[in-house]
Amino acid sequence: MITAHKKWNSAQKQSYVLELGDEFILPEINGRIITGVHSKIYPSLAERLLKTSVGNRVTKSKGRWRLIHDMERDEYKAHLFDPIRFNTKDQLMDGHHRLIAITESGVPQIMQCLYGYTKDDMLSFDQNKGRTVADTLKINGKANPIKRASVIAWIYTTIHSDSIGRQVSKPGSKDAMRISDYFSDDLWQAQIHWYDNNVKSTFGLPSGPIIALRLLYDIVNPEMSEDFWDGVFLGKDNTYLDENKGDARNALHTKLVKMHRELRKPNALRKEWTPAEVMRWVHYAWMRYEAGQPLQQMTSRKTAYDKAWVNLTLLAKKHFVIDFGQKVSR
Repeated sequence: MITAHKKWNSAQKQSYVLELGDEFILPEINGRIITGVHSKIYPSLAERLLKTSVGNRVTKSKGRWRLIHDMERDEYKAHLFDPIRFNTKDQLMDGHHRLIAITESGVPQIMQCLYGYTKDDMLSFDQNKGRTVADTLKINGKANPIKRASVIAWIYTTIHSDSIGRQVSKPGSKDAMRISDYFSDDLWQAQIHWYDNNVKSTFGLPSGPIIALRLLYDIVNPEMSEDFWDGVFLGKDNTYLDENKGDARNALHTKLVKMHRELRKPNALRKEWTPAEVMRWVHYAWMRYEAGQPLQQMTSRKTAYDKAWVNLTLLAKKHFVIDFGQKVSR
């Protein structure tokens, strides 16, 4: 049971903590006393605390960006159960990401600060895995949570990645549900059924990027999207394709068939492709098809696919009109 602690005289702690609340002590841990205080940490204070850090893990940009996103929209709630931890010398041991997020978002946060940990205690910090997007979807009663989570991740990536395709953050639970609810459950089921009965059996492509692209193209131009995907799946067997003009759908079909053949080889012989590369190929072919430009075969020029990615991110930002929440005023 937490009890009030009235014997806190450390001038150093006083300088670190603003708007002090009730101080308290936790039950003894191996004969040691852990003391704590509820504090409102402003950006300037967070910077000072970070300078006291010893032996903390390397910060990960994706996790930091998600924290910043949540703090800017007043959606960060982890402070209710995830404290900032210091050692017996008042040096920061755990809380890097959160303090950096406070400095970069400019939004102060109420935090629980605990003092008195040792170096050995660090081994037990952050060992439990957080809830995944698929877990959140399942809890909310959504069908096919794993495939839906993969699609959501790629939709979020196209909206939030940088110009060269690096994902700057991952969707948190709230953003994942926003993307999920942007489309009806019936549409989700229809798209996953389409993938299982066409894409998976024909090419073995990953569900996330392909369904994300299908959802986007269906918004941009539903009729053209249907013709595009039909042509890609059927290739030369599609009577609508005019090989003399170099249909982009057939060029993509040929590329994907070759890729699928490679992936069925033994590991030592096959070439691996990333889902992001596949996404670039598909969108490059879509751009040529939409513009009515001939394409005899998929290009080997990386710059062409980089431009396709830039176009894709702009298209996603324009047509996926998803409300990710408003930033709070600073």
